[in-house]
Amino acid sequence: MSISAAQAETVYFQEDFEWLEPYAKAGKNGNGEPAAGNTIGTNGAEAEAPKADACKVDDVSALEAMQQKGYDLVSVYNFLNNKNNKDIALYLQQNYLKFNKTGKTTSNGKGFQLGLVLPSIEGIPEGKDVFVSFDWCPMKQGSGVFDKTELCVIVENGTDVKYVNAPVETWADDADYEWKTAVVSLAGITVNDNTKLTIRTTEANWELTTAQRWFIDNIKVYSEDASSIDEIGIDMNAPVEYYNMLGIRVENPGNGLYIVKQGNKTAKKFIVR
Repeated sequence: MSISAAQAETVYFQEDFEWLEPYAKAGKNGNGEPAAGNTIGTNGAEAEAPKADACKVDDVSALEAMQQKGYDLVSVYNFLNNKNNKDIALYLQQNYLKFNKTGKTTSNGKGFQLGLVLPSIEGIPEGKDVFVSFDWCPMKQGSGVFDKTELCVIVENGTDVKYVNAPVETWADDADYEWKTAVVSLAGITVNDNTKLTIRTTEANWELTTAQRWFIDNIKVYSEDASSIDEIGIDMNAPVEYYNMLGIRVENPGNGLYIVKQGNKTAKKFIVR
């Protein structure tokens, strides 16, 4: 059987951070010395990671450029209420972002953690089930152990706040850096022009002082068009087959979005184990 990965979806927001390239090349001194590195691509923890508020092009920092595009930050150490605290734990890579650092502040004893608030997203029809996906990877410690980072998507509609954890991923000790794609289903949750979407560490980990560092790239907010999927009658006695979004068969699917075939019916299904 051949399954196409080009199932129909409506994308409301997409970000690959390629526009950050001039800032990454400029580096923390604004002259390319040194430029931002690529920790994931080179499997190198020593790759340069200049702060987003220090990388400038035409006297505009990467952080300021992000804010101009509608991004915002949330912080556990009160950066947004203390503009004099310049130790902002947001860093550039080629071309993606790194969040957080080890240690704790002197003011409140909490760790250096930030979350990324997405720009306002327009055009999502009322009642539409929405997904948020992103590529991510935690930082590796000098011992070869990856930070035990867990991420979530926070959905805020005024005073109504919902926390939806991303599927928990693990990286083996001493393994290479590797991007993994998180798919977070917001099914049944209102997402409209006024909704605030934030990606950060989970509520349980938000105020920890242990290392909670992470990289992120390729963020997407979208819905699926079920009308493009074959919905001919199903044979309930037929075996169930699972395929990933590249059309490759998976024998033991874990958490995530899969193409499911049973008999002559094919559909997408978000699986939570």
